Amino acid sequence: KKIFIISFLLFIISLGIFSIIFYYRTINLKGIDINISGPEDVNSFQVYEYTIKVSNNSKLDIENVRLTINLNEGIYFYDDLDQNSLTYNLDKISSKNSKDIKIKLIFLGNIGKNLSFNVNTYYKPIGKNQEFNISKSFFTTVKKEAFSLQIFSPNKIFLNEPFVISLKFTNSSDIVYNLNLFLEDNPDLEILSINPAPEVGLTTWSFNELKPNDTGEINITAKFTTLVEKPVISFQPKIIYKNKVFFLKNYNLTLNILETPIRLEIVSDPSDYIVNLDKLITYEIKWENKSKVSLQNIQIKVYLSGAFDFESINTDGYYSPIEKSIIWNSVNKPQLASINPGNKDSIRFSIKTIDKYPPGSKDLNLKVEAILETETIPPEIQILTKKLSIETQESKIIAGNFKFNVKVLYDNQFNNSGPFPLVNGKKTTLSTYFEICTYGEDFQNFIITGKIPLGVTLTGNFNFDFDV
Repeated sequence: KKIFIISFLLFIISLGIFSIIFYYRTINLKGIDINISGPEDVNSFQVYEYTIKVSNNSKLDIENVRLTINLNEGIYFYDDLDQNSLTYNLDKISSKNSKDIKIKLIFLGNIGKNLSFNVNTYYKPIGKNQEFNISKSFFTTVKKEAFSLQIFSPNKIFLNEPFVISLKFTNSSDIVYNLNLFLEDNPDLEILSINPAPEVGLTTWSFNELKPNDTGEINITAKFTTLVEKPVISFQPKIIYKNKVFFLKNYNLTLNILETPIRLEIVSDPSDYIVNLDKLITYEIKWENKSKVSLQNIQIKVYLSGAFDFESINTDGYYSPIEKSIIWNSVNKPQLASINPGNKDSIRFSIKTIDKYPPGSKDLNLKVEAILETETIPPEIQILTKKLSIETQESKIIAGNFKFNVKVLYDNQFNNSGPFPLVNGKKTTLSTYFEICTYGEDFQNFIITGKIPLGVTLTGNFNFDFDV
């Protein structure tokens, strides 16, 4: 019994000693600290340097020291934009000593956005069995954006009336970058003209090597064909730097669309966008006064451009072959002297398309632009000029075509051999020529198929001669 009690006491004492030693070996050291120094207020796309110092103010040396930096959204390593985490091996830090590293970061965010990164330090005190870690976060606030865009448009926009959107942008960063600007599609918006022209269709512009403070401008002439409430036009910019794409915030423009008090419309017959050669097209210019005042001394002028046969024009207006325009006013159309509120009317003219394809030409466009002018300005319309001008236009295109010919010849260029004319029972090699000629537009992906009769074999000798 005494032996059992003594053994139990020894077990308790041993367990206590082991627990004290284990606790001592696993308790975190006091005096290990992380200090991060660098700007707290930052500008987007500007390089900043930060110093991260790990201090050992404890009484023990520490070893296997690793420092891991984790970047949150909107922060990038300047030297490696694709990484969001880096680890540095600091090896050993003696008691009362410290080690530091320097990193370069760039930031991307909207004004007032808070961005942060985290630093974790892992270490093992010499003489202890366990690895410990401490962490610290650093917070910054964006004071300036990398890109600025101003959008200008009229306060009021009338249905089916052209208006201009002006965009002015600036590289407000300290870095040279490439800029792509994308216009989101709006089915109710008809683009009439864009300057400068986009790189892709009617939607994307590219501006390469924009230097700090470089500016640019885009002017878009468009009209709304459907009356919609508060339509939004959205522009999406993105920056390309060191082959990495950075998406910026959308810039939205909300517009106020009103029913136009003076409607001007072009109706064509046929109404198809694609027409053929030598096609007679009849155009009708319609107008309606929906304002509260009578319009006085109206003039309607139509400009014609493109692949028309101008000698075929048939009109009761004044035609100018120099301007390729037609004018109607109160002299040749008495009803244009005054248009009372609620009145509507129209005028007509016809013209043919050209009857053959011009050599070497393509994209044979047809454009009709109508302009109604009056010195009467309804109170609903706010303009600074003394004359009101309403414009509309319609475009078509002449369909292209191609010609395909096949010839079988006895041609020495291909070393044709054998009797010619052909002799029954004897072998003769002949050459087959395929001729393709395109008109009016480009064609692609031609596929030529054929049938080879019995007794005929291909030699496998081919040659191509394209004039493009």
